[in-house]
Amino acid sequence: MKKVILIGLDAAVPTLVQKYLQMGKLPNMQKLVNGGTWAEGIPVFPTHTASNWNTVSTGAWPKTHGVTDMVVHMPGTHLTEIKSGFYSDLCKAEQIWKTAERCGKKCILLKFIASWPPNIKKSVQVEGFGAPGGPGSRPWGSSPLALSNSSCYCTIPLENAMVMSFSKADLSDWRNISPQLSYMPPLESEIIIGPEKGIAYNVLLLAQRSKEYDTALLTKNKDTKDALILKRGQQSKWLLEDFEVDGRVKKASFRMKLIDIGYHNKEKFKLFVSAVFPIEGWTFPKSLSKELFEKFGPFLESISHFPYVYGWIDEDTYIDDMEYQADWMGKATHYLMSRNQWDLFMTQWHGIDNTQHAFLRFDKSVLSPNQAKICNRVLARTYEIADELVGNIVRANNKQKKKGQEIYTIVLSDHGHVMGKRRFFINSYLYQKGLIKLKRDPATKKIAIDWNNTQVFCQGMVHVYVNLKGREPNGIIKSGNDRDELVRRVIDLLYDIKDPKTGIRPIALALDNTDAQFLGLGGNRVGDIVYATNSIYASDNRLKIGDELFEDLKAGFPDASIHGSQLPSVDMGKYGTIKSMFVAHGPKIRKGYHREKPIHMTDIAPTIAHILGIAPPKNSEGAILHDIFE
Repeated sequence: MKKVILIGLDAAVPTLVQKYLQMGKLPNMQKLVNGGTWAEGIPVFPTHTASNWNTVSTGAWPKTHGVTDMVVHMPGTHLTEIKSGFYSDLCKAEQIWKTAERCGKKCILLKFIASWPPNIKKSVQVEGFGAPGGPGSRPWGSSPLALSNSSCYCTIPLENAMVMSFSKADLSDWRNISPQLSYMPPLESEIIIGPEKGIAYNVLLLAQRSKEYDTALLTKNKDTKDALILKRGQQSKWLLEDFEVDGRVKKASFRMKLIDIGYHNKEKFKLFVSAVFPIEGWTFPKSLSKELFEKFGPFLESISHFPYVYGWIDEDTYIDDMEYQADWMGKATHYLMSRNQWDLFMTQWHGIDNTQHAFLRFDKSVLSPNQAKICNRVLARTYEIADELVGNIVRANNKQKKKGQEIYTIVLSDHGHVMGKRRFFINSYLYQKGLIKLKRDPATKKIAIDWNNTQVFCQGMVHVYVNLKGREPNGIIKSGNDRDELVRRVIDLLYDIKDPKTGIRPIALALDNTDAQFLGLGGNRVGDIVYATNSIYASDNRLKIGDELFEDLKAGFPDASIHGSQLPSVDMGKYGTIKSMFVAHGPKIRKGYHREKPIHMTDIAPTIAHILGIAPPKNSEGAILHDIFE
């Protein structure tokens, strides 16, 4: 009997994996590499999460599975309307778990990305949306299962934070408190946690040891006996509250951490609150979520890097969240494997991608010595956590392994990262060229796009759409010669633009969609023009009115680590690669084999099916990796 474990490590860079292997930091992956096959992988285009993991699970190119970007513009809807590429029902191709079920196999999907809402019938699933939005509010969003994203309450202006203020406390409103509890006049404020009306918490600042505020009391009823007490740097236990959402009450968990309190004054108060996530409703079968909650504690769905980038938290808080999530997933793996029959286990961890966007800097010259130290520490620890997760999953299976079973393990990333330096605002450029028109709404006085006079619009990371008559609700361009002439004109304009700071063209490739088949893109979910950016450029479709079409990238630290609109084969040597990594291990996998030819994301699903002895997914277009077998 053969079983397959697929462990997805989002954005694991093959050169960094090799570096940490050589340093001895990845002992669990080292065992798999030594006893199995190593290869690099070529992602599909666009080189981002949504398109690539859908290709991994289906064996199909984006033109076939339909997830053509992080967000997808659906035919017939307005050009501003998009759908997140992480919903499972957006995928038009059969996923390998559906194939397995159809062939009488059973699966466990543990937080496997782009698998929610569930479309399994006889298997087991834990969450599986996985969009890495977090509090960054990116268009592809965060988990629709979360009641609210993580948040920050502070007395200094920070991006996307809730700015609050303190005033002298009226202690007559408080119970079980004595003025002697504080060497300085207590200060009070209020915060609202969670969605809609939320839960109100009173915050009381005290100076309990000296003439410095050092303690925060948080309570819903102004009774200090019921208060949550936090010192600077302390994190609360997990809290449970009933939240009203859309007229229904949902019990959800969250925790708080007092990042800073300000010492001599209240001007640096900073309280971080995790995402508010329900204790039920994120598994199949439904009863499983409560079971896992009671066994292992709350499920921390999001470990977004944005709280660090925004200055809400320090790096240790970020690492704590990664460790908690990976540890929870490891424990849940053992529990699920021991209580369910399964032939295919699939999971995906997004920690590496999140970390790299915030902490990976291929060009260390942009960092101070202390910044470089922080980045190196967090990056190394992230890869170590990923390796610990791999080890926990492998050991969980070994404990359950029965005589005669053949277990195959695949560890895979979907893309890599490269050095990012600059951002290009493509819709701003099209506006400057007169192809996008604006107007002022007479009622709201706000500026909006004048669709009756707009010819093209960029949506997603790599698509420019013609405002085509008969296809778009406000279409003005006739199909045929008018459309084709406009496409050629826009392509010429995209090749014409140069960044005045670098002298580099931000656009590396621009094609009529009829010529984009070799990139695996086609059909009615792609733009009329498909483009790719130069390696160091991030494409940004926000329309900014002004002269500046470019800006320096910065994600917490100067520069950034990027992927998405770069071509799949981009390899910048010491400045990163878009290529991914692949490890396969099992009884009949070649041992110590380093495959010179890269694998493709389309090859994973048919290779898994081959191991399981079933036909590949219905829409699979990849090849079985025959050479990795003895």
